[in-house]
Amino acid sequence: MTTYLNPDSKNDPETIAARDEAIANIMQRFSDAFRPWETNPSDAMLAREHLAELLGSSANIAALLFSQASTFECHWGQQASDDTAADRRVLVVTPEFAKVADEHANVLEKPQILVAARWERVSS
Repeated sequence: MTTYLNPDSKNDPETIAARDEAIANIMQRFSDAFRPWETNPSDAMLAREHLAELLGSSANIAALLFSQASTFECHWGQQASDDTAADRRVLVVTPEFAKVADEHANVLEKPQILVAARWERVSS
């Protein structure tokens, strides 16, 4: 249903313009925030290009997910059974992304993990 209520994110000029403006605003805020630590202008330019690609891909994935009839969840926390759960020096790099209900709104008995969570220990 949501696919039909929202404009076509790949072809609608207004949607594309709004997305591109949002990406430009985010990139500007990141650039302003991290400019004091820039040492090499060509590295900074490459980082901005990568950020633009990441944000564009994220917007496309969001449009795809919101057009699905299934239900998904992101889990940013650690598993209780994980031995790193008590360690406050662990950083979530990628949240777990799971399908929790099918296209008929039936809750899945066991969530389908589409992207496994990834943590990294922050050195002290």
